[in-house]
Amino acid sequence: MFTDEQLSEFLDLGFLILPLDSVPRQVHDRLFDASLQAHRAHDRLGDAPGALDLVGDNIVTRIPALNQILEAPETNDGPNRHPRPG
Repeated sequence: MFTDEQLSEFLDLGFLILPLDSVPRQVHDRLFDASLQAHRAHDRLGDAPGALDLVGDNIVTRIPALNQILEAPETNDGPNRHPRPG
C-alpha cells in the first residue's frame, strides 16, 4: 500500500522509485542485462510491425527475474495485492 506521500509522488511523476533491499544486487544486474537485450532486439527491428510487442508482450516470460521484483516484500501488499499475470 502506498503512503500518501508515495501516491502523490507517483501521480506527480508517473513513476515511483522503491528501495528493494530484499532483492540481491545480482537480480538487478540480470534484469538490466535482459532488458538491454530486449531493447537491442527491438532496435534491430526498427519500425517493423510488432517491434514494440517484442519488448512488451510476455515480458515476465522473457525476463523471469522480474518475478523477484514483483514478489519482493517492498512491492507486495500481502493478501490485498492485485493478482499479477503469470
